[in-house]
Amino acid sequence: WDRVEPYRHNKFRTPVYPILILLPRYLFGYYEAALIIQAILIFLSGYIMYLIGLECFKNKKLVFLSVGIFLFMPFSLNVSVKFLTQTLFMFMLILAVWSWIKFLKSLFVDKHGQNKNYFLLTSFLLPILALTRPIAQYIPIVFLLSLAYSVYFGQAKLPLKQLSKLGGLMVAIFFLVLSPWLIRNYRSFGVFELSSIVPYQLYFYEVPD
Repeated sequence: WDRVEPYRHNKFRTPVYPILILLPRYLFGYYEAALIIQAILIFLSGYIMYLIGLECFKNKKLVFLSVGIFLFMPFSLNVSVKFLTQTLFMFMLILAVWSWIKFLKSLFVDKHGQNKNYFLLTSFLLPILALTRPIAQYIPIVFLLSLAYSVYFGQAKLPLKQLSKLGGLMVAIFFLVLSPWLIRNYRSFGVFELSSIVPYQLYFYEVPD
């Protein structure tokens, strides 16, 4: 928060979005170039939504309509031209959902033919999501529950032992990617937590509503 030296650490802001706006500043000399990247990410998010729609629905008109609503709704247009984490977070979340759907569908074919690349991509994206917006630090639970649902109530061909291994691997990757930032906060503030933003947001925004 300091505007003059010494610039003290804080544990409110997580590192991924500041890196996004730092890179254009370093490459092009001004921060506003990050807004161009965000506009591109909005377009790519719509394209990945289209791919998700093709995986889940047969009605292409419905898919096109859904993507069109997403691309031109005021929220998408508004956040893409402001220095906010939502655009980057939304892109990575949609990408994670697409890769997870591809992985789950591979389980329906053959337990030995599962595409681990999609699993690893999703597992890597989830901690990056948490480092973008700390509210996502519990998001692996949702993905693991969907995996368990696919195995027990769907047609996924996956032994229980393999299910446990995949769940453990996802959790391990999640904490491995988060660990440098967790250690940084512990050394600087004596707390082994991702950010102070979660209780802050809960208290000031969620509880009053």
